[in-house]
Amino acid sequence: MELIKVTIYTTRPGTEAVTASLFQLSIYETEIEDPFDLETIRNYKDGPIFDYLDVDLLKKDDEEVKVYVYFKNDDEGRRKVQEVKLHMMSLKSKEMEGCFDFKVDLGRLYVKDEIIRSEDYENNWKKNFHPVRIIENLVVKPTWEDYEEKDGELVMEIDPEMAFGTGSHETTRLSMKLLSDVDIKDKTVLDIGTGSGILSIGAALLGAKKVYGIDIDEEVVRVARGNAELNNLSHIIEISRRDFKEGFNIKADIIVANLMADLVVDLCKIIKDQGEDEPPVILSGIIKEKEKEVKDALTNMGYSILKTEREGEWTALIVKP
Repeated sequence: MELIKVTIYTTRPGTEAVTASLFQLSIYETEIEDPFDLETIRNYKDGPIFDYLDVDLLKKDDEEVKVYVYFKNDDEGRRKVQEVKLHMMSLKSKEMEGCFDFKVDLGRLYVKDEIIRSEDYENNWKKNFHPVRIIENLVVKPTWEDYEEKDGELVMEIDPEMAFGTGSHETTRLSMKLLSDVDIKDKTVLDIGTGSGILSIGAALLGAKKVYGIDIDEEVVRVARGNAELNNLSHIIEISRRDFKEGFNIKADIIVANLMADLVVDLCKIIKDQGEDEPPVILSGIIKEKEKEVKDALTNMGYSILKTEREGEWTALIVKP
């Protein structure tokens, strides 16, 4: 099968605006190539910290961030490509006209499309996805690779397909670190924007008695359910399709959400509006340029910031009303 690969050229601060704009088009799966990440790999002295590691990328000196999305090469896919192009033109116009509440350089926002074979795409990322340790005692391994488990280790198997979450990204590692820092043994956890299900599975392995994962994308829900089953945790993990903005009637002892800055603020408002017994919330996906903005918004809502963790360009928080 052929795919249309769409590349959007932007900047690091512009990445969030681009992905949020794609969300408005109901496009939730993106791939991001960030030169800062490549520089981190070059300078890291203790071995690779990313599970996706294409050596050819290390030779690149591009300064632009590239956001990739993929569509089937059919009438609907070609329509979506044109929709993305028009949407990016509109976004660039708004930046030039000063329509945003904040000043941000979105870069060129140039959109390029090309035809590729789906088999080439799948095999390329699979050959570069290897076991990765995301916290001290938790290792994520792809289903197609062997790994010899060491004493005291927890190992989860993941086949992410097109869903976000392999343990490679800072936001995932920050989320899991904060989950391991709080007492979730025998607790109920709600994972909002579950993606591949990696945080739901991690919570179950760390001792949660029940985990609910929700995601807006039906295909992602299918992938997360499959990964829960791969790890023999379907009796603990329940994954469903739901848009958190429409509310969620799920009682949890702790909530974890690896989203993006604007969405975590929206989520916390909904949590406050839903009732009196608001649990602590782990929030990740906050790029450092927006850390203060997010903290101010949450403080104004009546949240206390219990803990802040940072890695690279990203921030994660534990907050409580």
